[in-house]
Amino acid sequence: MVMNMYNLDMASLRAVVAAVDHGGVTRAASILNLTQSAVSMQIKRIEDVLGKAIFVREARKLIPTFDGELCISYARQILRTHDEMYARLTDKEFDGVLVFGVPHDLLNYASQILFEFSQAYPSAEISLVSENTIVLRELLSEKKVDMILTTEFEGEGDELLRVPLHWVGRAGGKAALARPLKIAMSQTCSFRPIAHQALAHVNIEWENPYTNSDVSQSIMLADLAVRIVLDGDVAHGAEIIDKNSLPKLPDCGIYYDHNMGQNEKALKRFRDITLEVFSKMRNS
Repeated sequence: MVMNMYNLDMASLRAVVAAVDHGGVTRAASILNLTQSAVSMQIKRIEDVLGKAIFVREARKLIPTFDGELCISYARQILRTHDEMYARLTDKEFDGVLVFGVPHDLLNYASQILFEFSQAYPSAEISLVSENTIVLRELLSEKKVDMILTTEFEGEGDELLRVPLHWVGRAGGKAALARPLKIAMSQTCSFRPIAHQALAHVNIEWENPYTNSDVSQSIMLADLAVRIVLDGDVAHGAEIIDKNSLPKLPDCGIYYDHNMGQNEKALKRFRDITLEVFSKMRNS
């Protein structure tokens, strides 16, 4: 008995995943260095082989169907196994060390990226540097780090996620009521200009006597000041300050950027893994 064998094209699977991760065919085409029509044809090829619609097209957006979600999940596994096998059998070990720069408030995100990368490349060495976004941008431009995550309102590189910002203070504390308002924040914190603008808009006087980022959380928990944090980064013993007490803050972007160096293949794979980790967060 002869069995029908169906081969799912890797390039087509990559097009499906790229369309999801980058929000549509246009961005996927740019990332994959293909035309939009080529990406569309690759997606259709997978749909034809499976006999299922993977996406519903609504207002220029691709919305995964139920079958599409299942396809995308398997496609990620297939591509990861494919890329890992290729890397291990064809690549030489990476020369030197990759240096990854991350702000303090993104270390939780970085840990998942590092875990995924180490699974794919167990022999790779990565050094982790934790500084604020402004310092990390400088280190990247000076080629002292290879890749960075940043918190910016308009940044360079890949925008991975947009997250709300919150004023936080000690649970049950009174620091938010003090005038002038005391803020615990580094002088080079990327949230500082936004804080100044938001407070000036509602005529709240403020001062920033605590500029050491290493102790800002302790200062806040001692009810000596308030601080600004990303959504999901509220410390135990702290609480989000009522929106009627302090002005609403804009959402902040999380960005990824890197320098291409001698480990170009490793950096490209690191970027792919970073995009995949954040895509899962957006879709969860």
